[in-house]
Amino acid sequence: MRLTAPMTVVALLAAAAVTEVGKQAALMAPTEILARQHIKTIAPLAERAGMRVAILTGREKGKERREIVTQLTRERTSSFAEE
Repeated sequence: MRLTAPMTVVALLAAAAVTEVGKQAALMAPTEILARQHIKTIAPLAERAGMRVAILTGREKGKERREIVTQLTRERTSSFAEE
């Protein structure tokens, strides 16, 4: 297990606490690579907890990006983005 994995789980738990009261949460990573590693860890755990997650980085462009942003603004979706 990577050293950052426990911190990622703690961040997910904090995001879950926020979404429980009807708010959104965003987790940020300094690089796209790290963001994608974290989403792989977070997505299965979030799904089991009934949370919806999305990743939004510089790679998502055009229609795909607009769809993610629309989902984030309309629904209670927690996001994961690179900084």
